[in-house]
Amino acid sequence: MRKYIALFLIKIRNLLQYRLNFFLTLLSGILPLFALFFLWKEIYSKHSIINGMSFNQIFTYYILAYLLSTLLHSEISWVVSEEIRDGKINSHVLKPIKYMWLHLSFHLSDKVVLITLILIIFSMMFIFLPGLLLPVFSILNLLIFLISLFLASIMGFYFSFLLGLIAFWWEHTEGLFYFQALVLQLFSGSIIPLDWYPGQLKYLLQFTPFSYMVYFPIKIYLGQVTTVNLAQHFVVLLMWILIFHLICKLIWKKGIRIYRAIGG
Repeated sequence: MRKYIALFLIKIRNLLQYRLNFFLTLLSGILPLFALFFLWKEIYSKHSIINGMSFNQIFTYYILAYLLSTLLHSEISWVVSEEIRDGKINSHVLKPIKYMWLHLSFHLSDKVVLITLILIIFSMMFIFLPGLLLPVFSILNLLIFLISLFLASIMGFYFSFLLGLIAFWWEHTEGLFYFQALVLQLFSGSIIPLDWYPGQLKYLLQFTPFSYMVYFPIKIYLGQVTTVNLAQHFVVLLMWILIFHLICKLIWKKGIRIYRAIGG
């Protein structure tokens, strides 16, 4: 475990050297949200509440949705598939460090830096947009919100890593990765809140792994999850993490066996 922590800290130091690039990239992506602000402002000029949400709630929701989508985005599927296709995975297989844990330590170090920048930017927005963004419901909610982000990041890693492993059998995986990105956009709550989906679909989507990437953390931040539902959803989230972890281990073992058999 010490070697993975060491890799984690080394990666953070490397990332901090480019913190200005991270900050500017994240900040530039927020500019289009001002157009969204004027759009929703116009819509809410005729209605004070739409689908149970006030203007401040919907604006806070979309700001957080953008920031969380950026935070939880992972390109590990592209990295893994490329290393499998190009044979770069050979150098990792021979090392005493487990391949999946190596990438997980790098992934989490990326997210530690990103979440720090996101907290800075979100705090700045309270200064420059007074009265528009809703503050976190409570200090306890903030703590639970951060825990949910950490767990969602781990789940997102396993899901992306799993897709990357498909390159053991399927050479051209780009289409699959683009489809995955589309599914995440539609069903994570980053485009529209899951509450706005019709009928039973709304209920079912809340228990898919995608909802825990954006929708669930934002609902915690806004204080819109009851204690009972909170416990229920955290159990489901932990179950998804365990399921993806076990599937990744199984697919990795089968894939690397085939890879070695054909002379990889």
